[in-house]
Order: sequence, then C-alpha cells, then structure tokens
Amino acid sequence: MSSAVSFPDLLKDKVFTVSEYVDFLNNVLAATSVTIQGEIGAKTNLYARFGYFSILDNNNEAILDCFAWRNVIDAVGIPLEEGMEVRVHGYPSIYKQKGKFSFQVKEIELVGEGVLKKQFDVLKQKLESEGLFDPTYKQSIVDFPTKIGLITSAQARGAKKDFLHNLIARNIEISFYDVRVEGQRSVSDIVFAIQWFNQHRPALDVLVITRGGGSWESLQAFNNEELARAIFASKIPIMVGVGHEDDVSIADFVCDMRASTPTDAAKRLSVSWQQLPFEIDQYQTSLHSRMHTIISDIEHSLDKYTETFSVSITMLIDKIRQQLSSYQEIFELSNPLMLLQKGYSIVRSKEGTIITSVIQLKTDDTVTTEFNDGSSESKIISTKNYS
Repeated sequence: MSSAVSFPDLLKDKVFTVSEYVDFLNNVLAATSVTIQGEIGAKTNLYARFGYFSILDNNNEAILDCFAWRNVIDAVGIPLEEGMEVRVHGYPSIYKQKGKFSFQVKEIELVGEGVLKKQFDVLKQKLESEGLFDPTYKQSIVDFPTKIGLITSAQARGAKKDFLHNLIARNIEISFYDVRVEGQRSVSDIVFAIQWFNQHRPALDVLVITRGGGSWESLQAFNNEELARAIFASKIPIMVGVGHEDDVSIADFVCDMRASTPTDAAKRLSVSWQQLPFEIDQYQTSLHSRMHTIISDIEHSLDKYTETFSVSITMLIDKIRQQLSSYQEIFELSNPLMLLQKGYSIVRSKEGTIITSVIQLKTDDTVTTEFNDGSSESKIISTKNYS
C-alpha cells in the first residue's frame, strides 16, 4: 500500500536555478495573503505610478518594506505619515533582480480614531466640493414601498433582524444580499451588491444598506470613497442606516435618505403604511365633503338654468306672438277681399278666370264682376286698349 508523497519529498531531488527558485517562492508566497498591522516608518518614497514605504512594530523590533501602486496609496485619502498606524493587506514577494524581500500591498486601512477622523474630514470636503452631497441629486423614495433590496451581513444578525422586525407592512418583497460590513474586504462586497441590484433588480423601490454601531475603525468601510461613489451612481434610491444614533458616515451624506439605525430605517420605510388607515379616513371625509359640495353646486346650477330657461321661453313666446301679429297684418293687406272693401272689384271670364287685361276680352263676351257685397253679370259691347 503506497503512502502519500509529501511536498518536501517532491523538492528533495529538485535542482533549481536562482531565477527558477525565486519564481517558485513568489508563486508560493502569492497564495498567502495576510493582513499586517504596524506603524508607517520614517521613509516613504512616492512616484507617479507606485510607491515604497515601510511598516514597523511600535517597539521597533521588526520592520517590513512595502510596495504599493499609487491608486492603492491614493485611496487612503490622506498622505502616509511617519508614526501613522495602518493595516496593510497583501502578500510577500521577492524582487528577482535584487533578491529583495518586500510586501506587495493591495489595500491600506488606517487605524486609530484620530487619523480616521482626519481621513473622514478630508474625504468629506473633497466629495462635498464635487457635489456628491447636493440635495438636487437626491432621489425620492416612493411611499408604500413593496420591493426592497437589503444589503447587510447575515452573520451580524442584529441589524438584519431589527430591520425586518420593525417593518410595519408584511406584504413587502425583500431581496437580501449578504455582505461583509467590517474589514478591508467589506467595501468591495457592498459596492458589488449595489451594482448587482442595479443590474439585476432595477425595479426595486429602494436599497437599504445597514449594520449596527461600532468604533470608528469598525465603521471605516462606510467612510470609503469607492463606496460613496457607488452609492451616488446607483439608479435605485439608497437608504443608509448604519450604527447608533450618533454615528455619522460619509455614506450618510451621499445616500438619498439617512436613517440613524437599522430600526430607524425600517420605521422610515413603514411611515406611509402606518398612516394609511388615517389617510383613508381623511380621504373618505374629504370625498364626502367634496361630493356634497358638487351636488349643491349642481342643484344651484339647475335652479339657475331653470330660471334662465323659463325667462328665455317667455321671451321666445312673446317674440313669436309679435311675428304672428306682423304676419297677420301682411296677410290681411294682401287679401283680395280687403281690396274689394276699399272699392276695388274683380272681373272674371265665363270660365271663372280673373281678367287682368283688356286683351283677354272680346265683344259679346259675358263676364262676372265681384264686389265687396255681391256680383253682377255683364256683356262686353266694345273694348279699348290704351297701350
């Protein structure tokens, strides 16, 4: 039965060149990412693309040379100064050309309340000058939210539990994203969660980023420039409820609505739901009052229109009567019988045709002459034409 071959056994007969061995060591060392805490040493060399500095124990018993790209150093927000306590996250490496051992820094985290407050003030001033705190950029959070994205830690159960417990409405859909809320990796976790929700759940009413209180160091992720810019860039409105009542972070200034605690965040989102019964009563009262006013207005209008209509009908009847009287006068004036009463007469032929011209008559024709009070028959003896 064969036994497992150990790692040293594999290397026992291996002969390396110097270059191969340094490459071998770097491959092994790169897999051992660690976090180291210490103070910034006296000498710091910064160049356009990278920089060198050292960290040491406060008793000066050990020193470690560090290398970092400028974007890592600049992300600190304030200059690295001698004696400043930091935590650096990265891995060890050997520079092949010089055989020099150094620590490749991927992230730098400040330690100590004093320096963290200084970092906070510098970043706050920078972002404020760029307009990231401007109220005109704040997105409004809808009343009666029904779809909420919750970004917090599943391990720190207090914040999540407090938030969910204090939501008034129970018909709200919660999309939960588990992140680290403390430590060097927490920033990238929260930033990724914001971006994920914006890409995959853009219809959410609000994103809530929350955690419990803590020291300046434990809340440092929420005073980070990268996170601040991710909050500002979000298309979904963001509420931040981090810490205790007195804890204020950069994220609080950038977000669309600040809540002092996880519980306060839940209560703020529940206000509209909580007031709904009272608003319904107010709407009903207002509706009844409005309907009463509308009905009164309609009744008043009907009375007014009825009165106006009655007056209009009377005036129309009088006008018709006047027109009828005028037509009667015209009719009477054009009535032939009225002309007969004035001394005129009507002459008709034997066939009854009205004679209007002498040319219609001949000698010995018999005609009938109609007067106002009777008629007579005559025979034409002769005719004279005056035309």
